[in-house]
Amino acid sequence: MIALAAKDDFRVAFNICRSRRRGEFDAVGRKHIEMLAPHLRRSVTLGFRLTGYHALRSAAFDVIDQLADGVVVMGPRANVIFANRTSCSLEAEGTLKLKPSMATWSTPHSRRLANLVRSTLAGGAGGTMSVPAVEGTRLLTIVVVGLRSEEVGILGGAFIRNAACAAFVIDPSQRGTASSQQLTDAYGLTRAEARVAIAASSGGTTSEAAVILGLSSNTIKTHLRRVFAKTDTRGQAELAALLATIGVVRSPGEAS
Repeated sequence: MIALAAKDDFRVAFNICRSRRRGEFDAVGRKHIEMLAPHLRRSVTLGFRLTGYHALRSAAFDVIDQLADGVVVMGPRANVIFANRTSCSLEAEGTLKLKPSMATWSTPHSRRLANLVRSTLAGGAGGTMSVPAVEGTRLLTIVVVGLRSEEVGILGGAFIRNAACAAFVIDPSQRGTASSQQLTDAYGLTRAEARVAIAASSGGTTSEAAVILGLSSNTIKTHLRRVFAKTDTRGQAELAALLATIGVVRSPGEAS
C-alpha cells in the first residue's frame, strides 16, 4: 500500500494486490511501483487543488446571486451573459427585459439605457438613470459601469465569461434590513444585542427602542455600547448605515 495524501478527516492510499498463484512482486515490479508513486501523489494533490478552485468559483457565483440588488453582466455587444436572481425577478414581473440585450418595459427608458450601455462599452465612464417599475408604484435606479480587467477576472472565476460592462438595478423594495442571525454571525452580537441594534438603527430614539422591545432605556443604552464596540461604529447613524449595507445581501432562504 502506498500513501498518497492525508487530510484532517481522510487518507488517500493506493493498493496493488497480486493473486497467491502469482506470488509477491519481484524487485523489478517493486521498482516500477516506486517510480509510479510520485506521479500518483502529484495527481491526487492536483485533484485537491482543482476541487478547491471549483468550490471557490461556485462560492463567488453564489454571492453575486444572493445580492438584493439586480446584477446584469453584458458582453462586448451589449448581449446579456448573466443576470442574478433579483434581475430575473424583475424580468418576471415585466419591469426588465433581459433577452437578447437589457431593456425595460418603457420604450423611452429602454432607448436611454441602450445609449448608456453603448457609451460605456465605447470607453465612457458609465452613468445612472431611473426607471419606474411596471406597476408604477416604485422607482428603480440603474447604474451602468464598465469593467476593469481585474473585475473581468473575478467574474470569470464565477463562470461569467466575456464580460464587458455591468448594470446594477437598485430596487428599494428588495433591500431588507440585517437579520439578527447575520449580526450574530458577523459581529458576535448576542441575540438581545442584535435585536437592540436593529431597533436602534430604524431612526428612532433609545426611548422608542425601549418601548418597542419592552426594555428600560438604561438596558438599551448598555446593549448599544456593546453593539458599537463589537461593530466598530460610533453612533446610531453609523450603525444604521452598516445594517443597510448588510441588507443588500439576502439571508439564506429569503424569498426573492
